[in-house]
Amino acid sequence: MYSFLVTLPGVPHRLLKLANPSVKTRPAGIHQLKLTALQLAFWRGDAPMVRGIIEQRSRPQWSWGPLSSIMFSLHEIDSSYEGGNDIMELMVMGDLSPMSRQMLLDDFVDGLFYELYQQKWRRFAKVQHYVARAGDAAYLALLVHYTVAIKKDPVQVDRTMIPLLVLLFSAVMCAFEVAATMQWVRGRRSSHSSWVAIGRRLVLWMGDLMMYRRLAGICCSATGCILVLSRRDETHQPDGAGDEAVWTCLGVGMLLHMSFFIHMISVPFARLGIFTLVVERILTSDVPTFLTFFSFYLFNFACSMYAVYPRAGSATLSYVAAFNDPISAGKLMLEVGYLQSRFPIEYPMGELQLKRELVDATEPPADCELPAACERLKRELVDATEPSPPLLPPPLLSELGGAQQVNFWIFCAMYLMCLILITILLLRLFMAMLSATFNTTRQAAQLEWRLQFARQVMKAELMHPGMLTGRSTFCGQWIDGKYMYAKTVRTTLSPDGLRAGVDTVGVDTTGVDMARRPLPWG
Repeated sequence: MYSFLVTLPGVPHRLLKLANPSVKTRPAGIHQLKLTALQLAFWRGDAPMVRGIIEQRSRPQWSWGPLSSIMFSLHEIDSSYEGGNDIMELMVMGDLSPMSRQMLLDDFVDGLFYELYQQKWRRFAKVQHYVARAGDAAYLALLVHYTVAIKKDPVQVDRTMIPLLVLLFSAVMCAFEVAATMQWVRGRRSSHSSWVAIGRRLVLWMGDLMMYRRLAGICCSATGCILVLSRRDETHQPDGAGDEAVWTCLGVGMLLHMSFFIHMISVPFARLGIFTLVVERILTSDVPTFLTFFSFYLFNFACSMYAVYPRAGSATLSYVAAFNDPISAGKLMLEVGYLQSRFPIEYPMGELQLKRELVDATEPPADCELPAACERLKRELVDATEPSPPLLPPPLLSELGGAQQVNFWIFCAMYLMCLILITILLLRLFMAMLSATFNTTRQAAQLEWRLQFARQVMKAELMHPGMLTGRSTFCGQWIDGKYMYAKTVRTTLSPDGLRAGVDTVGVDTTGVDMARRPLPWG
């Protein structure tokens, strides 16, 4: 249909009636975008139509055996063109359909779109990315150094120069983020129909680039430095009293900014970037689900075991001393569940019998020359073994009442069930679930990583100092008044001997739907 409208084969005076493929659609629906035919086909995820239009605008250079070199027109594809909503810009939008994002993989035109992002990366985005990461590394090193210094010696630590330097770093990084955001908004004013649509996509764009995490970390660290500067003339205590809020702000700031740095430093590397994405996906999906289910079961066992433990009121038992108090019991069960610890169930032999054994063990030898000293030592040991009144255990388990003994054995059975269910079965199931999720997510993470890579390239293009360097951000080469990108593809012979998919120039295509012709890449 597209080929018919733009060529009108067999229609007299068709040059006066040809459809203009560069006319943009009126904004409609929730996307509120002004799109050309190629951009609209891409937005809707119509891969055959996109392939057909790209082929219609391409021209072959040479063919040799199964290989052909084709020149692709980058008009409406390269993000460096004026007007906005080019395919490279649409690709990184947060509300793009999954079918459209699939075109970033190698099975669409032999990875044409991904190659364009790679070329921009090599031309200018790589340097900008590593310069930005070097700044992040210097900022984190300064922040870690000052945090260690203020914890080690709160009295002698510098409370002026280093905090001011951290604030300077914070202001510069925030300025760059604000500049990138303003550039993004400026480039969308002509391609969107309303500020509401721009604001909605701006929120998604900032989230995809993890700007919220970075800005939150910068704000926390800056707040800690401001608190330090506000108290620089006060007398500080050797134990750091009064700096508690500073510790919190610096610690949270380092946590957020370091996680952002780890994610960003892995973007240029495929294997490391994919692994980072898989780990983050697991941490945000499987881990919260498991911890919620796991916590409910752990809380259930903690309450049940505390309820059946055979003591109440002011009475205490030392079989499991922590269960004499609900807070101590809850803490012990948390250690059992999350730290995989175990607690013993002690069976005391009785106060008198224990004391008698200790006394017998301290009898002085026959040849002792200091009987008085030995006798004094014996009395000290006996006094030291005196149990405190609230912790007096029953002499023997058999001296408990019948109902108390039943409760004790129920307590032991619940503890055994807890060990089997929580620390063995659920954790094994969790590890199996993580393995399955890791394998499944890793297969889909290739596309997600390429999207992250493309977003970083587009952000670098927003901040590219083209006026200072004189270098263009366009892909390809300037040929015959437009930018073209040369790509070598593998082709097959068609029945008439022509190369399928590359014979569009100089060959009569009357009545042929270009979107349905065999293509060299599919």
